[in-house]
Amino acid sequence: MPAPIYHNGIGYRLAKHTVNFGLWAYFGHIITKGTENLPHTPYILAPNHQNAFLDALLMLQLNKRRPTVFVARADIFGNTLANKILRFLKIMPVYRARDGRQLLQGNDAVFQIAEKVVLHNVPFCMMAEGTHNNHRQLLPLKKGMFRIAFAAQQKMNGKPLFVVPVGIDYESYDTPGHPVIINIGKPIAVESYMKQYLQNNALAINCLKDDLRTALTAQMHNIQSTYYYDEFYLLSVLYARWQCPKYGKTNDWRRFELRRQASQKLDLLEQHNPQKARQIAQQTVEIRNFCNANGVVISRLFGTRNKPSVLARVLLMVSVAVALALADWRLLTMLLLLCPIPFLPTRHLFAKQSDPQFVGSLNFALQFVFTIAYLVAMAAMVWIFEKWYFALAALLMGVAAWRMGHLAAAWVGGLFADCKATVFRSKATAKAEKALLDVFSKME
Repeated sequence: MPAPIYHNGIGYRLAKHTVNFGLWAYFGHIITKGTENLPHTPYILAPNHQNAFLDALLMLQLNKRRPTVFVARADIFGNTLANKILRFLKIMPVYRARDGRQLLQGNDAVFQIAEKVVLHNVPFCMMAEGTHNNHRQLLPLKKGMFRIAFAAQQKMNGKPLFVVPVGIDYESYDTPGHPVIINIGKPIAVESYMKQYLQNNALAINCLKDDLRTALTAQMHNIQSTYYYDEFYLLSVLYARWQCPKYGKTNDWRRFELRRQASQKLDLLEQHNPQKARQIAQQTVEIRNFCNANGVVISRLFGTRNKPSVLARVLLMVSVAVALALADWRLLTMLLLLCPIPFLPTRHLFAKQSDPQFVGSLNFALQFVFTIAYLVAMAAMVWIFEKWYFALAALLMGVAAWRMGHLAAAWVGGLFADCKATVFRSKATAKAEKALLDVFSKME
């Protein structure tokens, strides 16, 4: 008899820790705020959906000792191997109307299993929007999560169940080496809606849904404007870079907050002064067209990257390579063989994929599987022809290259773009930045 899906087996724990390390290596920083809001009693994680299955993997960061059970759209379970892998990862299929009305009743069994997961005090995660979105805008929330929450609360004999809003924000959807924000909000007690639920199910579900929407909006970068979305998002990014140009965990979080503040100002401006909002949007389009015509990367404006810090890191890596060469040339050879892993342009294999969120998720999956296989094969080969400690050194150096490679690529790429803007496009860059400062002054 197979173990229940909430069973925390050794194989699952090993896979979970490996995936968590892969995420740490893939992203520049994983910045988690609000972990104190995670209850000790049963809860349902309700994140916004921004990046296909990477969102689910990031939720593994929140529960180090317990598994997390998820649901995903049923069509990806069609392949036998995929079905086994997904279920091993504690992901259950959920059916949508597009899968066929006759299959929707299969969700009843899935929801019953989800109730058991919650009753065993294992975190259950369900993407609140039901589908991912390539805009930083919260979509309408689906009702499935709330059905599970109320059904489980009824069986908990007075023990509280919580729904926890989680905001996820990526600086880049598809490029590694950039930070990701996980922002956990205050938990919402399902019990406080039970009296209303017993009187009117639909009304209670809508009330909880509205409260969760409000809570999620407060945890994420949510741009309300639809007509000026692109312009408002671009302005929020540039405003954050202007106010906080340096990088690092603290500054990454600060830029996220500044982006939210800027877009909130612009949304309010559109509501109360649409003529001024239209003028700002038009100016932004003009600045963007000017940058495109003059070879200026507009997203890199206001960049003052700490060049001495980047140089110091590069010198450190060169020093390590020299030290390895002096110790044993074979160690340097292994390092050179391992270094290219993170720099492989695997995301270009998905150039025909129109959904940028899927590009990021598929790129992570491919790099993760390839890197694990390559490191194990390299260590095995070294073990066969050399001493065991050389195999261990190869494995450790490969892991270090995996982590540092993505960061190095982001450092070098950002430094090159900033230098190009200040040296080769200095006049056009200065003109664009001056025009943007005029726009920022109108936002106040």
